[in-house]
Amino acid sequence: MALTVGLGVATSWAGPAVAAVAWEKNSATGGDVDNGHPKNCTDDDPFSHSVACWQPYGDVLLISNNSTLGSTPTAVWWNYYPSDSTLYRQGTCTFTSNGWGYCNKDMHEGSLIKLRVCDSPNSERRAWVVLDRRRHVVGGTSSG
Repeated sequence: MALTVGLGVATSWAGPAVAAVAWEKNSATGGDVDNGHPKNCTDDDPFSHSVACWQPYGDVLLISNNSTLGSTPTAVWWNYYPSDSTLYRQGTCTFTSNGWGYCNKDMHEGSLIKLRVCDSPNSERRAWVVLDRRRHVVGGTSSG
């Protein structure tokens, strides 16, 4: 299933700046951050059935662990400046317990977020969605 909502933004996700930005690796805190504000979520991972969500209000990444396989769902994210698509930050949010967990991040205002969920920190199997900091879905897909 593909998720695509366009904003008329053409963005290149690869570039020379990717190698220069260090990875931020975080372990999620257990619990849900439901403050009544909207979240944008990936499709569920086809292997672990986990989901990653971005909640712009509060800059919170949420990750669910719905796996019965003992996997370690990981939200992988990239943060880009919207003016020139320069990679600003990138990282992971890994959750080892069942249910929901979150990582509280402080993203640059107005920046773009690319988010995917994987069934483990080193997995290429994923579902992803591209978001901007202002709550708009830019595009997404899932793969198996």
